[in-house]
Amino acid sequence: MNIHFPKSAAPAAPQVKPAPPPPPPPPPPVQAAPKVSRSGKTEFLSKAQVASQDQALRTIGVPTSTPQGAATTLRNERLGDGNSNCLERAMALAQPGASVVFLTDSRDGVGHAVVRNPDGSIVDPNDPKRTFPDLLAYQSSHPQYGQPLSVPREKLATVLGTPPGPGRDALIQSLGLGPVANRLVADAPDAEALISRMLELRTQNGLLPLSESELADIRRLNGNELRMYEFAVGQLGQVAAGTLSPADYMFSIMDEAARIAGDDTGLFRHLVTFSFASEPPGPFSGENLAGRHGHRAGSSLEETLYALCGTLQNADEGFNSSVIDSNFPHASTVTHHFSAFIELAQGLAGGNGVQHAHGSLGDANTNLGDVRNGNFGGMVGDAMRWNKMTPSDLATLVRWAYSATPDAPAPWGTPSTDAQGNVVPFGEDASHFELEKWVALYNEAHPGEPIAKR
Repeated sequence: MNIHFPKSAAPAAPQVKPAPPPPPPPPPPVQAAPKVSRSGKTEFLSKAQVASQDQALRTIGVPTSTPQGAATTLRNERLGDGNSNCLERAMALAQPGASVVFLTDSRDGVGHAVVRNPDGSIVDPNDPKRTFPDLLAYQSSHPQYGQPLSVPREKLATVLGTPPGPGRDALIQSLGLGPVANRLVADAPDAEALISRMLELRTQNGLLPLSESELADIRRLNGNELRMYEFAVGQLGQVAAGTLSPADYMFSIMDEAARIAGDDTGLFRHLVTFSFASEPPGPFSGENLAGRHGHRAGSSLEETLYALCGTLQNADEGFNSSVIDSNFPHASTVTHHFSAFIELAQGLAGGNGVQHAHGSLGDANTNLGDVRNGNFGGMVGDAMRWNKMTPSDLATLVRWAYSATPDAPAPWGTPSTDAQGNVVPFGEDASHFELEKWVALYNEAHPGEPIAKR
């Protein structure tokens, strides 16, 4: 069975607007702006450092690894905590005599909150300049939302003015708000607004518009996918501006996927492979049968990253040199290959499929960076498949292994042995990619912040 990955290495793969004839002579190297990550440089950050950095960034209005809009309920919502989701924004819009309507979302378990004015008209905090004549008109325009439960603004203000805990819980019961108290709300981003942002980003950077099939798939995304897409578009804007390295882009995407997924490893795997996806292969192709399915909407993110890196010639920036494409280090992204091998580890062949794919790609002896990246991705994919680690610990492990400047370097290239006992550099034999081994190595380097295999 042959497996062929799109955009495996060649830098010509991104769709960019052709230069007008006659072609000019080769331009000088792109002089990009200095690359600075959210922390000021591309480096490994411990869990405590990430949390500390986020608090510092929040005070000056810079996006953090826990962005605005996290899901809350009446029991735990805190107004003014820097996490302004739809409930807090609905409260800010609601005038005396208005109500806040809690809605479920058929696409996932996280609903939405809108304002019902005293005259019955509806205002969505996502689009506050637009007014719907009534709830029926709003739901006709937003069919994903249902099961409305309305709470008067005054009651809501009383509840949210009480600190979360037993006191608030007792107040919720006394006001008869038990049926709505546990409804999660965190509005999903508007698909059309995201499409507009992505098209603007691509236009500004000389890329062709998205295809009709990509646009259609973006409009079909569920709430968690839309949140992931929104975060990724924002990060891509920073990559284009030269303020975020491709490595920090990868790490931030994995951190955000872990934040959204919580303890759900299956959702974490989906959000990671969605964000780094290549286009879906044919239904009867070797790739599809082996387990790599891709995602058309998600591929618009990865293709944009690939194109930006091809222009800036910085695909390797921030990464450990052991995991970058050995043949096209400045143009070929680490993420698309990493994601493909996570998917292959979900296939029927599992680890054997991962190894077979290297041979099918023809890179086993010619592109050791891709091989190491694929083997590590396959190991991570196996851990996701069998729920061997929490999403946050997996994201931490990947950041350490793939970062160019970790606090304690990963052992790539150190003396080791292969399965036959021959002395080889660490990372150049498939036997080196065992989760237990990598967890032990990480914990040896970070005795104060261990990660664990479940």
